[in-house]
Amino acid sequence: MGRGTCSLVAGAMAVLVSMAGAGAGAEARSTSAGSAALCQRGGYTNLYNARTGARFTDEVACVAYGLNGNPYSSLVVTANRACRGACWASVSGFGLKPGAPVRIGATAGLFPNPPLVDRRGTISGLLGLDCGYGWSGVYATSRTSAGAPIRSNAVNSPCG
Repeated sequence: MGRGTCSLVAGAMAVLVSMAGAGAGAEARSTSAGSAALCQRGGYTNLYNARTGARFTDEVACVAYGLNGNPYSSLVVTANRACRGACWASVSGFGLKPGAPVRIGATAGLFPNPPLVDRRGTISGLLGLDCGYGWSGVYATSRTSAGAPIRSNAVNSPCG
C-alpha cells in the first residue's frame, strides 16, 4: 500500500468510529427490537444500566432491561491497527451525561485534558496514543445519563 492509501485507511477508520458512536445512541433509545439488537453477539459486555452504572452480566438480563424501556449507556475503548504497523486507540460511547469528562487512564496513570461528552450524550474520537510508547491497560471513565459512574473495558496496544 502506498502512503496515500494508508492515510485513507486511517481516515476511514476515524469516520467509522465516529459513525458508530452516533448511530448507537439513536438505536439505544428506540424499539424493543433495537434493544435486543444492542445486546446480541456480545454487545451486552459494552452496555450499562444507565440508572445504576452496572454492567450487564449476560444477554438475557440486557434484553430484559431494554424491553422495559430503560435507557442504556455505553463507553468503549478500542485498539486499532492499520497498514505499515500504525496503531492507535479510540473511545466511543452513548447515553452519557452531557458535559461530563471522559477520563482516559492506563496502567501508568491518567492522561491530561480529558475530552467532554457532547450535548447529545455521545463521545467518539481518537486518543493521542501511538505504538512507540507501548501503551497498555488503557481505559475510560465517565458518567451515565443519570450520573452513575462507569468504567470501560481496558485495551493494550495491538502493535506490541
